[in-house]
Parts: sequence; C-alpha cells; structure tokens
Amino acid sequence: MKKIFKVTGMHCSACSSRIEKVLQRAEGVNSVSVNLLRNRMQVDFDENRIREADICGRVEQIGFGAVPFVPSMTAAKEDPAAAEAAGVQRRLLLSLLFALPLMFIAMGPMFGLALIEDRIIKWWAEMTLCLPVLVINADYFVRGYRNLFALAPNMDSLIALSASASFVNQYYDSAAMITTLITLGKFLEARAKSRTTNAITALVNLTPPTAMVERHGETGEIPAAELAVEDVVIIRPGYRVPADCEVVSGSCALDESALTGESRPVERAVGERLTGGTMCLKGEVRARIVAVGEDTTLAAIIRLVEEATTTKAPVAQLADKISGIFVPAVIGIALAAAGVWLYLGASGNFALKIAIGVLVISCPCALGLATPTAIMVGTGRGAGMGILIKSAAALQQAAQVDTIVLDKTGTITEGNLSNTEEDRVKKSSVEAVAKLQQLGKRVLMLSGDRDEVAARIAAEVGIGEYRSRCLPGDKEKVVRELQAGGRTVMMVGDGVNDAPALARADVGVAIGAGTDVAVESGDVVLMKSDLRDVATLISLSRATMRVIKQNLWWAFFYNVICIPVAAGCFTNFGLVMNPMLGAAAMSCSSVCVVTNALRLRKVKI
Repeated sequence: MKKIFKVTGMHCSACSSRIEKVLQRAEGVNSVSVNLLRNRMQVDFDENRIREADICGRVEQIGFGAVPFVPSMTAAKEDPAAAEAAGVQRRLLLSLLFALPLMFIAMGPMFGLALIEDRIIKWWAEMTLCLPVLVINADYFVRGYRNLFALAPNMDSLIALSASASFVNQYYDSAAMITTLITLGKFLEARAKSRTTNAITALVNLTPPTAMVERHGETGEIPAAELAVEDVVIIRPGYRVPADCEVVSGSCALDESALTGESRPVERAVGERLTGGTMCLKGEVRARIVAVGEDTTLAAIIRLVEEATTTKAPVAQLADKISGIFVPAVIGIALAAAGVWLYLGASGNFALKIAIGVLVISCPCALGLATPTAIMVGTGRGAGMGILIKSAAALQQAAQVDTIVLDKTGTITEGNLSNTEEDRVKKSSVEAVAKLQQLGKRVLMLSGDRDEVAARIAAEVGIGEYRSRCLPGDKEKVVRELQAGGRTVMMVGDGVNDAPALARADVGVAIGAGTDVAVESGDVVLMKSDLRDVATLISLSRATMRVIKQNLWWAFFYNVICIPVAAGCFTNFGLVMNPMLGAAAMSCSSVCVVTNALRLRKVKI
C-alpha cells in the first residue's frame, strides 16, 4: 500500500536523501519518495511486513519526525512554508539586532569610522554581540553537529562548521554574518516556496464559510462545515455552492472556472448536480446536499493535487544521487583546499578562510528544490485549467509521448445517440486533433463500433489511422504493441472498456465526465471533458520540464563555478571569495531556483 507521511526537521536535499536511503533498506518497504518542498514523503510498503509506526520510528531514529498524513481540506489549509517563513523572520530580525552593530564595530576602521579605539574592548564588544546571534540560530548547530556525528552531514553541518571555525578563530563578524545571511536566505526561500502552494490554497478557499439552509420549515444561515447530506440549501447570485448538491427546484448559471478552467457560464436545472466551490452567477435554486467534507469533488481534487506533489519525477533521480554525497564531498574539498594552501606556504588565517568559504558557498538546497518547486507550480497551474495530474512522473512523461491513442465514443464524440441514431462528433474534437498533429504527434482512434462508423468519424476529425470493433482487451493490446515498437503512448478515454488501456499506457488521460473506473485508471483527468486539453497538457508538461532543466542546470553550474572560486583556484587572477559573500551567494542560489519555478504560473500555455 501507498501512504503519505508528514516529515519534520528537513532543511536540504541531503536530509531528504538520507531518509530515503534509510527507509529503502527497511524490510517490507518497496519505494520511498521524499518531497523537501512540502515536507512530505510517500512510502509504498507491505503492511504485513512493516507497520506505519515502524516507518515513523526509523525516521525518528535518524533525527527527523514523521507522522501519517491524510490529504484533506483541513490539511490543505496548512502552509508549512508560510509557518516556516514566519519563524525564520523572527530569527532574522533578532539576528540583525546584534549583527548590524557588530559589523559597524568590526568594519568601521576600513571606512575611517573607528567606533571603539581600544583593541581589548573592541574584542569583547564583538564577541558579546556575536554570541546572541549564534544562540538565536542555535538550530543550525544542533542539527548540523548531530548529523555530522551520525556520519550523515547536511547543509546545517556546513553552516555549523563554518560559523564555529570563524568564532573559535575570533572572526566574530564572519561568524555572525554567515549565520545571519543564511537566515536571510532561508526567509526569502520560505516566502517564495509559500507562493508555489497558492493553487492548493485557492482551491481550499473556494468553500464558502456559511450556507443558507432550509430546516424544519425555516430558512437560516449556518456554518458550511455543519451541513449534512439531505440538507436543502438555497443558492442565489453571488453565492458559492457550499457542497456537492442536486438541484431540487429552479435553475441557475454557474461559474465553474476555478475547478474546471471553463470560462463560460454553465446552465444547471432540476435534477442536475452542482459542484461545491462553484459560483452562482444568475438564477436561484434549491438544492439537496449529496456530499459534504472529504467526500466532495473539491476535496477529491485537493487530494489529487496534494498526492501529485508528494511524488517525484524521474528527472529528479540524478539530483537525488548527487545530493546523497554532496555534503561529505564539500567537507572533503574544504579540508583539501586548506591543506594545499598550507603546503604552498599560505598563512593559517588564509587557509582557514578558504575552508570556511568552501563550506558556506556550497548549496545542496538548490539541488533539492530544483524539481519539486517546478512540479508544484506546474501541477497547480494544471489544476487551475481543469487538468488534474496525479503524479510528477505523469507530468514529465506527457512531454515525451509521441503517439496519442483516442477512444471514440465519449472522447471524440458526444457519447449520446442523436435522432439519426448516430453519435455526433464534439465541436472541439476537430481542432483538438489538428493541434496534436501540429505538435508532431501520431494520432490513432480506437472504437468498438463497426468499420463504416469508425471510418466516418475518423475522416470527419482528420485521423488517418483507426481500429474498429475493439474490445477492452484489444485496446490494451494496441497500446502494448505500440510500446513494443518503441513508442511512448498516451491513451485518452472515458469508459469502463478504456480502463485497461489507460492503465497500460505511459500516460493515461481520463475524460472527467467519464466513468469512475476510467478516472481512477488515468494518470491525468480532464475535468472539462475537452479533447483540446490534451494539447494543453503536453504544452504544460514541456514548459515544466524546461523549468526543471533550467533549475538543475543552475544548481550544478553554481556549484561547479563557485566551489573552485571559494577554494582559491583563481587567486592568481585576484579572485578571492570572502566567506560572508559566499554565505549570501548560497542563499541567493536557492531563492533563484524557487523564483524561476514561479514563472510557470504566468507562462503562456
């Protein structure tokens, strides 16, 4: 079974990598995916061989926290990044309170402002101002040395080592500013990370706080959370639908754009269903509640988005492998660089600054955030357009498909027989097929209908390849044969008979108006049941992968360039890295990665 856990205490990709390694070795655990951005992990395990409590226990043994997590409306309201930003902001302000006077005292003489002339008093003043900064940021030292002694150093270990070395060697200004600048970077990073979860927050906020309900012959306003199935609610223009319900009397026009991306108002009349969170634009209805709380469509959408952002895309594997050895390698480089400079005759002070510079400029955080930030924003962008992507792997794979297999009935066509007993092609299908062909995709149609019907529909929408009289097993077989021929296949369908093919395909896309079985089998759900959204999905996937590659390139490039600079490889060219500048650069690296991912919110798809 697969289970999501909430993890606490992670601060860089070395942390998430360590948790994954420890759990992968546990008997009964099939796979582990830890999301540094969301502080979540998804574990696929055999519950007969290992219990949830054992999984949590193993995580706790290595210094982190873990508890089972169930994606829900309530849980989605939590914003760990916002809470983290608030806590880090307090630490930053307190740190600046002491660090700024310290910098004036230490650096003043360089600008002709010797605030304290006596050397001994100056030394005491600097140490006295430095100590509170280190105490305020004690978490870096506690976590850093704990992981270092456990032979699993992380980013905190690099900060702790560099700040401690500066303090012991009486570089009080460096010790204080290194920790303060790192904290500033953490604050900016947490604020930026919080913006990547805006899509989930927006979905949660669609539920109105109150509802107008009829009970015992009286009408009154109650908290929406108190609604029960079979309650009758009154929905007027300007009201949001408080929960999933069915129209009992009246009619209305709804704005469903927040859930499906559909910009046009949708008419609803007696007997038709209203989805919680949608907005009534005109008309008035009485509607009977059919689902509340975690059973609503909105709650299901939020769960899908939460679960998708907990998984990892295959492209993240390289970064994960590097993260696992990154911090020990950096410590080794720092020691080696200091040793080489001492061997070459440099002073102990210079060699120490070189070592500290290497430690503080290295940034495993950027590697760890490169993929999940883009996945989070891309998945949220898709949800806003009515495209629900169930996993990071599906989002990545959609960019790589070269063959698209379309079911006929209910996908290309309306799925309802007209007066001539023929199923009509959807208005959007011709445009959708043309778009897919413009993207260079091979498009096939599969149908259970007789050959002449399949031929007519295929010709009408411009599809050159089709198969008729297909049973469910035949559709799955076609997908399998295409894959055996080296094709990466996307299957799009809506019915029970499409489920095997949806499951077999590299990416299964279910039409939202289709059966529950098809929706469950698909990797992606198109809420608008509009075939044009297949092209939108592919474009979104390409844009997301482009950002991920940019982020990974930046994370690698930053470290490849900056670590040699900090190690003193370019001193002959007058390029020497000040440790404080290195701390600022490290913080900026993580912020750059997150900010780049946020561009996906406005990229034209």
